Amino acid sequence: MLNSDVFKNIKDFKEELNKISPTFCTAKWLQSTILLYNGETHSCHHVQRNKISVEQLKDNPKAIHNSPIKMLARRDLMEGKQSPECDYCWKIENLGTDRVSDRIYKSSAPWAAPYLQKVVESGDGADIDPTYLEVAFDSTCNFACMYCTPEVSSKWMEDAEINGPYRLHTISLHDTEYIRNVDKYPIRHNEYNPYIDAFWKWWPDLYPNLRTFRITGGEPLLSKHTWTVMEWIKNNPNPDIEFAINTNLGVPRKLIEKFVEEIRAIEGKVRRVKIFTSLEATGQHAEYIRHGLNYTEFLDNLNYIMTELPGIRVIFMTTVNALSIFTFKDFLAEIINLQMKYSRDSVGLSINYLRWPMCMDIRILDKKLMQPYLDEIVEYVENHRIKIPGSKNVKFYLEEIDQIMRLREYAMQPCDNRQDLIKDFILYFNQYDIRRKLDLHKTFPEVANMLVDE
Repeated sequence: MLNSDVFKNIKDFKEELNKISPTFCTAKWLQSTILLYNGETHSCHHVQRNKISVEQLKDNPKAIHNSPIKMLARRDLMEGKQSPECDYCWKIENLGTDRVSDRIYKSSAPWAAPYLQKVVESGDGADIDPTYLEVAFDSTCNFACMYCTPEVSSKWMEDAEINGPYRLHTISLHDTEYIRNVDKYPIRHNEYNPYIDAFWKWWPDLYPNLRTFRITGGEPLLSKHTWTVMEWIKNNPNPDIEFAINTNLGVPRKLIEKFVEEIRAIEGKVRRVKIFTSLEATGQHAEYIRHGLNYTEFLDNLNYIMTELPGIRVIFMTTVNALSIFTFKDFLAEIINLQMKYSRDSVGLSINYLRWPMCMDIRILDKKLMQPYLDEIVEYVENHRIKIPGSKNVKFYLEEIDQIMRLREYAMQPCDNRQDLIKDFILYFNQYDIRRKLDLHKTFPEVANMLVDE
């Protein structure tokens, strides 16, 4: 166990949470991600999305968040059942170690912990408002990351509409006909959108009680609604709210400069502003994984924002996959470099492992050949850890280190149907390379040996 008062407090909170139920998690009530462009929602961000009922929205805009499927899952968690949709955390907790899952991290967060009793009293939370709300107004995006999907990125949708689905050994991916059939196809900008309509009806009542409001996408800086929200905040200060935005930082520089000006205008009118961006590799590896990314321009835009907005906090979200392992240590070194240039508190890290598509799961790699990379990563973070609680030194916090440790444990777990997934991996990236004019083996010469029999 990591020896730290800070980490011990998290473990103590886990014990308190488990007194309610050994599976209880306030994120299922208080954290919500809502895709307004196709009417889907989930709580928390790790679980599968479910459809919002347009019929329910007519009388109750809160139904954008409180869907019947969520309420069924909430009952499971209250009763100590491992709700199937929450398997991201159960995989960590069922390892039989003292690793802390996101069930605990999220429930102990400032937007969740103070409302624990309110959540318990709400039962299935039929009319509860989230305190942490993430919305995607539309799917417009200039990136087509290898692990993303057409319903989330308009750039991906262009590929899928022109070239059709990816035909794999076990499954077909990115089939636009299927996306239409399951009602996930994004509503066009010139069409009436009942979900956005309900959101703006709900927004004046919801806004005063939010503790975190976060805009995602698509790419939010390409959405008109993002600028509308920032204008609202300028005219309606809320000192209790944290405003956050996900951005790939790959939009034209004029939008980056406009964004900086808008953030300047709302600083002091909210509790804090955060930027979430995604990366899990460096250089050409990052550009291959996150297609559309120019790594040098990404760093230039990031440094511009952090220089112009000294109070900003940037959190890197990772989706660790079978191709990110080779430069992941270099990515961590880039985090340290940014901390040295700005401050420890200005740069954060969230380690997540990829679950879909399964053929990109890090566990498909040969364990013996992957082990040295994992050892190098762990050694690096161990040499750059904050040992003193509350220290602002340039190093990794203990919860960040714990996330990396649990990633190593996950990566070394057996992978079911590995040979079938390797076949899918090969088929997927053969098609990906042709469509994107890329070369997997030139970019990742190490990967061929990593797919051998264990």
